[in-house]
Amino acid sequence: ERLAKVHGSQFGFCTPGMVMSMYTLLRNNPQPSMEEIREALGGNLCRCTGYRPIIDAFKTFSQLMAKRDGAKALHFQGQRVELVAPVHLHPLLQLKAQYPNAPKVVGNTTIGPQMLLKGVQHPLVICAGRMPHLRTLSWGSDGGTRDVPLNDEFFTNLGKTALTSDEILLWVHIPYCQPWQFVRAYRQAQRREFAFSIVNAGMKVSFRAGSHEVQSLNVFYGGVSRSLVRAKHTSRQDVSVNLVALEDLSALKTFRNEMPQGQQSFQVQHLQRSRSDPDQIQIRSRSDPDQIQIRSRSDPDQIQIRSRSDPDQIQIRSRSDPDQIQIRSI
Repeated sequence: ERLAKVHGSQFGFCTPGMVMSMYTLLRNNPQPSMEEIREALGGNLCRCTGYRPIIDAFKTFSQLMAKRDGAKALHFQGQRVELVAPVHLHPLLQLKAQYPNAPKVVGNTTIGPQMLLKGVQHPLVICAGRMPHLRTLSWGSDGGTRDVPLNDEFFTNLGKTALTSDEILLWVHIPYCQPWQFVRAYRQAQRREFAFSIVNAGMKVSFRAGSHEVQSLNVFYGGVSRSLVRAKHTSRQDVSVNLVALEDLSALKTFRNEMPQGQQSFQVQHLQRSRSDPDQIQIRSRSDPDQIQIRSRSDPDQIQIRSRSDPDQIQIRSRSDPDQIQIRSI
């Protein structure tokens, strides 16, 4: 139970051995020291969470926890960086107002790799991970001093928010979904875990009860701009369209014009189907509007590339063998 509460079990392969080693130690010594706990766990290997959360979980049985008289603020002064970790809200707000440019970390998954791998230097780092206010998950409707919606107006820039110098984000309120309301999140990255997303999206749609009629739609994207982007025209409050009728996604045609090109070299493409030949699909790239790709649904492996400046010349490429190019003149 303590391992689970402190997130000391991920894959779970090492958990039985850890638990049995600790159980044997506690049967012989109900209040062991930290040295005895580390010695008892010797020989147990963990490749997932690492040993820190496991030690933190079993530390609750030690003499150190029995004598503990409340948490105290930590202050470490190194040669290049100073770390301050308060445990109360008032000192945290004072530090934030006194050092507005100092980064605030909790899990240290962003600032830490930047300092370690990219050489980014911060003379002072404020750690808020030891504050009980920021480590609590509660069920209820407790209000705060100021409630701000987490939308594109709150996230002003990459890594920047609308918080003032004397404010700190204490909690995030996530309401339950109502009937006929659905929320989905999507993320594309180089890896499934431990990688920043190239592009991500969050969407919420509400249907009229008992039907496929869309009442409201909210679409947000990250990674395509310097900040969070909301598809405002697409996410209008009264959509009033039927989901079954969206065969050609005509209700979402405004989405193409209001989404930025993105900061990861991705390009929005314009897809058209020929009315005279429904089997043919034309794709125009915004990055190169002079170029038109023509793909056949009956032969998806073949791509025809036509230049609008020279329509008599056609390049034919094979998707299975991109090095092979045929140039034909009409």
